[in-house]
Amino acid sequence: MIMPVVVNPMRHCKLAHAVFSWILLFGFVVSAGGQVAANPAPVTVTVVDENGAAVAGAQVIVLEPGRPEMRVSTDYSGRVTYLPEERSPTQFA
Repeated sequence: MIMPVVVNPMRHCKLAHAVFSWILLFGFVVSAGGQVAANPAPVTVTVVDENGAAVAGAQVIVLEPGRPEMRVSTDYSGRVTYLPEERSPTQFA
């Protein structure tokens, strides 16, 4: 007498789900490792006097960790734009 083979479809479904989950997780890990950090956004500093008027030609000192201090001057509207090298705390004096 031949015994019928009983296949449990749920067991195969669980196995397929597990394999698919691992492949998907591996894909996320590989793609996340290849990403490059976004460049920091430009920072605009505005210098005003005690009355709120823009100060043209003001000297601004930029202090970024691990970099030499940089001196920049404001434009006619009292503004200067600086592009940080990294995402780190930057001080302006």
